[in-house]
Amino acid sequence: MVVDMDRPDAELDVDPRFPRPMSRAAWLQLVETGALDQQRVELVRGAVVRMSPITDLHAYVTDWFLNELARQLPRAYRISATSAVTAAGESEPQPDVMVLPVDWTRIERPPPLLVVEVSVSSLRYDLGVKRELYAETGVPEYWVVDAERSVVHVHTQPDPAARRYARVAIRCDGDTVRPTLLPGVSLAVREIPR
Repeated sequence: MVVDMDRPDAELDVDPRFPRPMSRAAWLQLVETGALDQQRVELVRGAVVRMSPITDLHAYVTDWFLNELARQLPRAYRISATSAVTAAGESEPQPDVMVLPVDWTRIERPPPLLVVEVSVSSLRYDLGVKRELYAETGVPEYWVVDAERSVVHVHTQPDPAARRYARVAIRCDGDTVRPTLLPGVSLAVREIPR
């Protein structure tokens, strides 16, 4: 899939079996009925978009982030690899990893504090469409992990009106990434599996 960075919605890998535009309510009904089971798709700006296949590298790097975050975070946070983000513009993207505050006495889906996308073949999509979507939604911190190069693109200070992040930093070997809203969490880039 190729995404035109000037027009990131232009070349989404849209699944033609589903009507477009699709509302979030229609999407959630499909999810609840199991019609999307075993399909790697997500709702992006009213379109059902096919997600990249999960490679061994993608799975391993995702598992590493899940394990490292679980090891370092207290029980006041929930780490998820299976939940979608209720996002702007009729969207329900499914990040590889996200961290949410949690009250374990209630089932709820609060906004995430950190979203991580692991990219093997989806780097342009994750740095284009997804970055815009998460910024517009107000996700405070968004990381894109370029798994093939062991580089982490760290996005903070979302500007929802402009659909962008005000601060972007690129972290590589020798650097450490520390989520701004998760004190005490520290991940060395050199330790990300390759």
